[in-house]
Amino acid sequence: MERRKKLGAGLMLLCGALTLLPLVVTAVSMAFLPDTIPVHYGVEGTVDRWGSKYECFIFPVITFVMGGLLLLCSWLTPCVKAEGSEKAGRIALIAGLILLLAFNMLNGLILYTSWAMVEDLGEVPELGLRVLLLLAALLLVALGAAMPHLKRNHWIGVRTKWSLQSGAVWAKSQRFGGRAFMAAGVLSLLSLFLPSPWTALVFIASTAAAAVASLLYSQREGRKGARCFLRYGKKARSCCSGLFSFCFKAHVS
Repeated sequence: MERRKKLGAGLMLLCGALTLLPLVVTAVSMAFLPDTIPVHYGVEGTVDRWGSKYECFIFPVITFVMGGLLLLCSWLTPCVKAEGSEKAGRIALIAGLILLLAFNMLNGLILYTSWAMVEDLGEVPELGLRVLLLLAALLLVALGAAMPHLKRNHWIGVRTKWSLQSGAVWAKSQRFGGRAFMAAGVLSLLSLFLPSPWTALVFIASTAAAAVASLLYSQREGRKGARCFLRYGKKARSCCSGLFSFCFKAHVS
């Protein structure tokens, strides 16, 4: 128990550091950035809007808000007594840390393109982009592997009104969702050998497909269970009605 508390405290400390780091690095980099920088790129990868260097703070602020919400959820998790909430909170924190690490790397890439005055994304080293996609793909695989072991909770997993109401639907939804997200992660890892545009496209498409398929599967299983409940409920009511009628007639006679 003591070791688990120390691990949790260490993870939250790391989360806080990754939350603040983009703001600190961006603030320090203001002294080295030109006043006007490229702030948006078109579909072809070329600059279509220039702006102030202070717009570089937008992404660190988003990271700060996301990290703050993650820390808040992790802090509130021990207060939730629902079954499976503690384990789900730890998994969510680890997944959030990987995401924050990816955001830190992306912020560094943004600062690099601003400092170097990159006018064509084709000039940016592909290594940074591929490392980001590698981290995201590994996150999908880790999430998929953990999902079948999740107990019912309100923090992480395939959470629909059907899965939250039924333990059986929850278990089926997490098993299906785990396989779907692991498949998406493996496809994303394999796509790293493709040219850059295709790598990002495969990651986005496979992740979206896994999420939609998991929700639809949970909905189908939930409605299937509801139909079975109604069907057997009618049979039970019919049997009870027949038994009551028989007993009443026997009593009258």
